[in-house]
Amino acid sequence: MNHSKNKRRTGNAASSRRGTAAPIKRIEEKLEHVSTRDDLKAYATRDDLKVFATREDLANMKISMIRWSVGSMLALAGITVTALKWFLP
Repeated sequence: MNHSKNKRRTGNAASSRRGTAAPIKRIEEKLEHVSTRDDLKAYATRDDLKVFATREDLANMKISMIRWSVGSMLALAGITVTALKWFLP
C-alpha cells in the first residue's frame, strides 16, 4: 500500500537548513530588545510591587460591589419608570 501521507519528503537536508536560517536570523534580531530572565527576576523581586489584598480588603470590596450593583439597579428602574410614563399616555 503506497499512501502519499506516509511518505517522507525527500531532498537535501542542508538545503532545508539554509532556507530557515534567514527567518531565524530576522526573529533573533527582532527579539534583541526583549528583557532577559535576570531582568525579569529582578523586577519581580522588587518590594514596592509586592502589594497583596487582605481578607478585610476583599470583604470591603465585595460590600462595595454589592452596593454599586443595587444602586445601579434602582437607578435603572427609576429611569425605566420615568421613560414609560413619558412615552406612554
